Amino acid sequence: MAAPDTVQVQVGATKGLNAMNVADFSPEAVTAALQAAPGRAPAALKRAFRYQSAPFSVVVSATRVLPEIRVVEKGSLSVADERIVLSAQLGVTVSKAGVFSLRLRVPKEYDVETLTGEDLSHWDEVDDPEGNIVVHFNKQVTGMRTLNIV
Repeated sequence: MAAPDTVQVQVGATKGLNAMNVADFSPEAVTAALQAAPGRAPAALKRAFRYQSAPFSVVVSATRVLPEIRVVEKGSLSVADERIVLSAQLGVTVSKAGVFSLRLRVPKEYDVETLTGEDLSHWDEVDDPEGNIVVHFNKQVTGMRTLNIV
């Protein structure tokens, strides 16, 4: 059984199958067997089984791996006669699974003038009681991204 790293595979009951150690397969054999089809994410070998005769059965469930998001914020506050400006730099680290967008909670009484960052496509203000902003990326992102908000 193979699946992308963004999918967790769980094996339930098996009948007529014996589990094999995936480390027993050579890397070349695994690579040859798991050639990704165009447009599909590369798969990783998760489990392997051996059977002696048919019929056999296995119960498998797959769940999506959820992203882990960590944010470090650096901010500066400018006080002027007519307005107060908060500039924030968010260091967003996405791990385990990529994301195409992020939802930021900004207090309703704040106005966002600019929002910039690496791989940022655009951002939308969502009209809801919590004052959310949705940040859309050009592609599925993982790793560290810096967002600048004024």
